[in-house]
Amino acid sequence: MKPRINPLSEQGNILLVSLCTMMIIGIALLTYLTLAKNQNQLVMRSQTWNACLPMAEAGIDEALNHLVWNATNMTASGWTKSGTNSYYRTNALGDGYYAVTISTNLTPASIIATGYIPMPGSTTFVARKIKVEAAMIPPYSFAMRVKNSVSMNGNGCVIDSYDSSDPTKSTGGLYDAAKAGDEADVSCISQSGNVNLGNGNIWGHAFVAPGGKVTTGPNGAVGSKTWNQTKSGVQPGWSKSDANLSIPDAKVPFTGGVPPLPGLVGGVIYTAVLDGGIFQMATMTGKVIVTDDSLVYVTGSIDVTKFVIQTNATVRIYCGGPSADLGTQVNGPKLASACMFFGLPTCTSIDISSDWIGTVYAPSADFGAAGGADFYGSCTAKSLTLKGHSAYHFDAALKKPQTTDPGFVITSWIEL
Repeated sequence: MKPRINPLSEQGNILLVSLCTMMIIGIALLTYLTLAKNQNQLVMRSQTWNACLPMAEAGIDEALNHLVWNATNMTASGWTKSGTNSYYRTNALGDGYYAVTISTNLTPASIIATGYIPMPGSTTFVARKIKVEAAMIPPYSFAMRVKNSVSMNGNGCVIDSYDSSDPTKSTGGLYDAAKAGDEADVSCISQSGNVNLGNGNIWGHAFVAPGGKVTTGPNGAVGSKTWNQTKSGVQPGWSKSDANLSIPDAKVPFTGGVPPLPGLVGGVIYTAVLDGGIFQMATMTGKVIVTDDSLVYVTGSIDVTKFVIQTNATVRIYCGGPSADLGTQVNGPKLASACMFFGLPTCTSIDISSDWIGTVYAPSADFGAAGGADFYGSCTAKSLTLKGHSAYHFDAALKKPQTTDPGFVITSWIEL
C-alpha cells in the first residue's frame, strides 16, 4: 500500500524551518547592531575623552595669562577668590567648559584645571583633570628679544649691561661705562631672523632660531667683555642657533579710566598730568608729566616732545595706536622699572630720538633708536635698529623676578 504524505505537515515543516532561519538571522543582526552600537559608543567616548584634555589645557593657558597680566589684581577678568590665596574661574568653549583654580600661596604657583565635554546625544559629561606648577621667571631676562631682526647700522653701536641694584655694576644706580658688563643677551626667534651687527658690539650672547644667522663686520664682535675689548667676530660659545621662545601680545589689564587733565607743574604747562590712578586718552602729545604712580591707556598714537617722571613716581603706558614717538624723557627715579611701555598688536612703530630709561614690550612694533640716542633698560619688539653711535645698555636688575609684570614657566605637568 502506497503511503500518503500530508500536505499540511509538509507546509508546517517549511514554516518551522523559515521561522528558525529568521530567528537566527534576527539574533545575528541584533548581535551585530549591538556590537556596532557598543563600538560607536567606545569611539565616541574615546573622542570625547581626548577632547577633554585640550579643554583642560585651555584653562591652564588662561590661568597662566591671568598670572602674567593681573598679578596685582587676581579677581579681575571674571576670577573669583575661593579661599586663602586661591582663585577660581569657569569658561564655556563650544559644547564643553573648563574649571580652573590657581593657588598663589605655593612656590611654584599651582594650577588645577578640569575639562568637561558632553557625550554626544547625552547630558553626561566626561571630565579630565590636570595639574601644573608654574615658576615665576624674570619678565625681562634678555637685553632684547625680537621676532624678526636686529640691525646695527654705523660704527660705535654697542649693546652692553649694567645693574642699577648693584653698586659694583653701576654708579648711583646709573650706567657707568667703567663698570659695564657682558650680560646683554640678545635673542631673535624667527627662523629667518638675523642679528646683523655690522661693526657694532654685543657684550653678551646672541641667540637665533634654527635657520637664523649672526653676522658681523670686520670690527664687530659678540662675546664677553674681554673679547669685545680685544678681538672681533663671534666668541666661541657665545652664539647659539636654538632659540625657542614665545612672545605673547601685550594686553591692557584694565578697562575704562579717566582722561588726564592739563596743568601747571613747576612753572611748566603740561598737556597731561598723570597724578596717580588709571587714565585713558585718545592721543598723547606735547609735554606730559607723571607725579604719582599711574597707568595710562592711549588708544591712538603717541607723539610727545617731553615726558617727565617725578622722583617718587612710576608709570605704565599702553599704546593702541600705530606709532609712538617717545620724545625727550626725564626719568626722575633713574630706573628702567619706573617707566614701562607696552605696545598692543596695533602698535607697529616706536622711535626714540634722545636718551631713554625704561622698558619696551611691543612684539608687533619696529623699534628704532636715532644716532646718538642711548637706551637704558630692556626691549621686546618685532625688530630693532640702532643707528650710528647709538648705544643700548641693559639693566640686569630687570632679570630679577618681580611682583609686577611677572613671567611664568611650567615646571611640572601631571594628570590627576
